Amino acid sequence: MKFARKKNSNPCLLVLTVCVALAICGCKSGTSEPDQDNASLSPDESHQAMLEQLAAIAKESKNQNAYFGNSRQKQLLSQVERAKGKASADMLLSLGNAELNLGMERAAISHMEQALLVVKEGSKSGIRRSDVLYWLGVASLRLAETENCCAQNTPDSCIVPIQGSGIHTRQEGSRKAIAYLTEVLETVARKSETHVRARWLLNLAYMTLGEYPAKVPYAYRVDPAYFQSRVTFPRFKNISKQLGLGKSSCLTLNGLFRGRSNPFTR
Repeated sequence: MKFARKKNSNPCLLVLTVCVALAICGCKSGTSEPDQDNASLSPDESHQAMLEQLAAIAKESKNQNAYFGNSRQKQLLSQVERAKGKASADMLLSLGNAELNLGMERAAISHMEQALLVVKEGSKSGIRRSDVLYWLGVASLRLAETENCCAQNTPDSCIVPIQGSGIHTRQEGSRKAIAYLTEVLETVARKSETHVRARWLLNLAYMTLGEYPAKVPYAYRVDPAYFQSRVTFPRFKNISKQLGLGKSSCLTLNGLFRGRSNPFTR
């Protein structure tokens, strides 16, 4: 059965009609009530209203923000606690990653170590021992960064190739990372993405200790040429600390330790 098409149908006219209808619906007389209220506020009252709104956003963000909110960590921690010692490797690794995202490195490492004890190859969750080892390597490097680059920042910190005063004096994190990442490299396929990631991080870990390239196993060593520029380019010199500007503007050390005592200021 065929339907006859009206000769006068005009798609442009239809679009124009819809746009006009939307404009009429969206353009109600007057402004919204909050806008009207704010417009009548004095400068001091407006400033106070802004502070109250920011405080409300901060309170909500602490739980709900996708980047630094802790709702996921709390939820996973509750699940692990309810499991009463029978939490799966998947659950423990997920909790560890959530804690790592919040800067809770030692808590993350603790739960990842528990995951390593219970992980079972071929499980339905798909979590493998090499996965847990890889994330333990990442978490350990994050700990190394917090204890050195953040707590003891120098002009050479985090500038690749790491050298001079950028070499870590607190070596626990990097040493553990080397052990975990080496085991990953000994386990996974050489051309896998995990192998490539672990190899790169292993070289950086040795670099933070001033042991690159000499002590990196030859099979996993990244050629030093990769860290050399092909064009003449000056090395960036961070002089902020010399100028009295070496302060954290977004994450202070007190923020990093989230209410816990800062061991580096004792």
